[in-house]
Amino acid sequence: MEEKQNDPNNFGVWNTTQVSQMLGITPQIVNEHARSGVIPKMGRGKFDPVKAVSAYCKWCRTQRDEATGSGKSLTAARTELAQEDTRLKRLQAEKLEGRLCDVDLVLEAENKLLSGISNIIRNSDMDESRKEDIFTSIRDHGDKWKEEMTE
Repeated sequence: MEEKQNDPNNFGVWNTTQVSQMLGITPQIVNEHARSGVIPKMGRGKFDPVKAVSAYCKWCRTQRDEATGSGKSLTAARTELAQEDTRLKRLQAEKLEGRLCDVDLVLEAENKLLSGISNIIRNSDMDESRKEDIFTSIRDHGDKWKEEMTE
C-alpha cells in the first residue's frame, strides 16, 4: 500500500464531480458518458482519472473525425466551396457573354455537320462496303461524344 501512495502515476480514485471539473463538462454528462461506455467506471461514482480522461479524449477525437467526414477541416471545406462558387459565377458570366453555349446546341450543330458529311459520302462513287465502314465510324463517334457530353 505504501508503494501505491508514493507512485507518481497513481492519481487515486476520482468522483463524478472531479472528473467533470477536469474535463470541463457537467457531472450529468460524465454520468451519461459512463452509462454509454465512453468513460469507464471503477464503481458507483468512482473513476480512474487517467482512464477517464484518456477515454473522453479518444471519444472527442472520434467525434471530430466523424464530423469532418472526408478528413477536411471546416476551413478547407469553406475554401473549396468558395472556389466552386467562383467557378460557377465565372461560367455563368461566360455564358451570358456568349463564350459558352448549351450542350444541346452543340449536339444539334454536330448532328447537322455529320448529316452533311453523310450525304456527301452517300452520293460519292465509293464502294458500298467502304461507305458503310465510314458511317459506322461516324455513328460510333457521335454516340461516344454524346455520352461524354451528357455525363
